[in-house]
Amino acid sequence: MSPPPPGVPSLLKVGQVARALNLSERQIKGWIERGTLAYVQPTGRCGGRLVPASALAVLIDRHGLPVDWSKVL
Repeated sequence: MSPPPPGVPSLLKVGQVARALNLSERQIKGWIERGTLAYVQPTGRCGGRLVPASALAVLIDRHGLPVDWSKVL
């Protein structure tokens, strides 16, 4: 697995993941709901789900997805 490059936050918002993969937020949320993409939900956040950058890196490697990490910076 290739780790995220330096400067990429360890936790990403769904919108950041969608931009990095050039997909819709709806697609990313679907992956989260089906358990394809891991997430965390920090205490006190109403409905806010965050994706660990490391989980995104695993998904990218596993499925050979193109990613533009610069879109999350």
